[in-house]
Parts: sequence; C-alpha cells; structure tokens
Amino acid sequence: MLLVAKDMGATICAYGDIDIVHHRQWGVDRCEAANMKSEFPLWQGSREELVYEFIDSGFTTIINKVNLNNLGEEFLGEKLTREIISDIKKTGSDPCGENGEYHTFVIDGPIFKKAIDFKISDKIIDNGYGHLHIV
Repeated sequence: MLLVAKDMGATICAYGDIDIVHHRQWGVDRCEAANMKSEFPLWQGSREELVYEFIDSGFTTIINKVNLNNLGEEFLGEKLTREIISDIKKTGSDPCGENGEYHTFVIDGPIFKKAIDFKISDKIIDNGYGHLHIV
C-alpha cells in the first residue's frame, strides 16, 4: 500500500504510535522499504494528555473493539469522553488503548465535512474480544 501511495505522490507516512518501540520500528522498516520518510508526531507524548487533546479538539469517536481481558463489553459503542477515559483508567487500562485494550472509530471532527452516518447492527463476542458490527 505504501508503494501505491508513493506512486500517487506521497513522500511521507505518519504513524500515531506513542512510545512502543517495536511498533515504531515496524513503521520505520516499512517506510525504508518503500523509500519514504516516516514521521511519528505523537512520539513520547503523554498518553493521557494526547487522548484529552484529541477529545477536546472536537473529534467524536466510538469504541468499536475491546480486549475483554481489560475492558468489559459495556464499553462497546461508547463515545470517547473524559468520563469514559476515567472509567477506562479505573480498570487499570491505558487511557489511549495503546496496549490494545480498545480501538475506536472516528465519526466526526473539525477536519470532517460531515459526520459519518452509521448504525450498529450487532455486538459480537469472539476469542476474548468484543467488537461492533457497523453498517
């Protein structure tokens, strides 16, 4: 995919990794193989400050996947808010989900022309994970 992006004119690939070294190295390796530059604008930032900056900047996102070893299925479909981050932290989980505790689906924000219209058709529990079936 990087080579396709490069053919379309891309010269750089930005990653959202914060501080997990092997994740960063994976991105660097991919970019080097494609002869592209890699950037990590969040690198070494405070996880909690970064997630609050994201929320406070006006982005709307929902939790669409949880690792059930960390978070309960009740988090599925919740909007990421300061209150939800507090609840996530109470479980001992990372506020950014950087260790795979949860994943999100961004549905609106200041760079969006309009919010993404979607429906949750089902909550699926499988192999220790819960995720939303979104249509």
